[in-house]
Amino acid sequence: MHEYKEVKHEVTKLELFAVTCNNCGLSHKITGPFDQDLNMFHDFIAEGGYGSTFPADMDAVSFTLCCDCLLGITSKFKISVSLPET
Repeated sequence: MHEYKEVKHEVTKLELFAVTCNNCGLSHKITGPFDQDLNMFHDFIAEGGYGSTFPADMDAVSFTLCCDCLLGITSKFKISVSLPET
């Protein structure tokens, strides 16, 4: 038989309060759970595979870019970006 009693636990959790572009430094403080301005920032993770020089072998880097910086960087690509086919 299992017997239970109610136990109150205090829990600490991480809550996003601001987002900043790693390239230009544009920062936005979160105003609520449905803050539409968060759509102006994009998160990326780049993982280095075997023999990669950056990020190093089997490491990863993460960064955030605002829309303007993302557009500026991708506009310099020799081959244009494309939308994924559905």
